[in-house]
Amino acid sequence: MEVKLIDWKPIEQLPDDRKDGRLMLLCAAGGSPQLGYWDGTAWASDLGFQRHDEGSQEAPVFAKEPFFRIAYWADINSPG
Repeated sequence: MEVKLIDWKPIEQLPDDRKDGRLMLLCAAGGSPQLGYWDGTAWASDLGFQRHDEGSQEAPVFAKEPFFRIAYWADINSPG
């Protein structure tokens, strides 16, 4: 199986159809790639979660984390 390099594009070239809530690879200038999505007003990720006390009856709360200074984007594609 051949694995290709990620086809990073400048955020200015992002088509409007990518702002539909799908997960994408996002990267700030000089930063590390992260999974994120457009939430309708900003780039965000809710892949992390807020911890809770073991004695708590409440489930863990998934917290949306905003991204800043996104410079590049790429679609998520399977290898090959």
